[in-house]
Amino acid sequence: MSSKTLKAIGERHNLRAGEILPLKNVGIFNAIYLVGGEHVLRVPRDAPPFVAAIRKESATVPAARAAGVRTPALVAFDDSLELLPVPYAIYERVHGETLGMLHFGPEYIPGVWHQVGRDLARLHEGVGEYGPVAGLECEPLPDPRPMPDELASAGYFTAEEVRWLSGWLDLLAPFALGPLPRRFCHGDLQMTNVMVRPDLPTYLALIDWGACGWGDSAHDFAGIPLRAVPFML
Repeated sequence: MSSKTLKAIGERHNLRAGEILPLKNVGIFNAIYLVGGEHVLRVPRDAPPFVAAIRKESATVPAARAAGVRTPALVAFDDSLELLPVPYAIYERVHGETLGMLHFGPEYIPGVWHQVGRDLARLHEGVGEYGPVAGLECEPLPDPRPMPDELASAGYFTAEEVRWLSGWLDLLAPFALGPLPRRFCHGDLQMTNVMVRPDLPTYLALIDWGACGWGDSAHDFAGIPLRAVPFML
């Protein structure tokens, strides 16, 4: 974006930012800018899935914060399309780094994963299916049962490993496919969406709510190292 457009965005929201600088992106949905020292501007790429995701965020972040989840406050959401061809959002800045950029195995930072689990509990139990979040849905995860054979065909698994893993998947299927309570899920919980203070490290916040919605709460354990799950539970 041009410096003129960035300046107009800062002025529209009375941020009085001396500089608006692009930040290194770790995802594919948004371009990220640091506005002064205390705010972050997220601009989705101009395609329907990315625009839909930032609209989801604008509805979800206030509900998650009301439930006690640690996530940056939404300062402004502009869908007027007067300055840009897409909506954009401005958040409070979290002074930290994403856990995915650091090199800590779960066994070295159990306290971080414990706190992530507490925030998930607040999210799953504390957000009600009403208001702006009522109609949001998580994209369902694929059925993993065909995957062992596919991986064996690609040379990753032996036949013995296929039998072992397929046996476990068949045992788990009735639990996964049975009737389950609907919970509000983050939908994209991975290490790059966990913010920490890197020196200790200390958990700070969950970010990036563009894939959130109602579904099976187990969805939020699918994208993180399995070794972290006991600490979260």
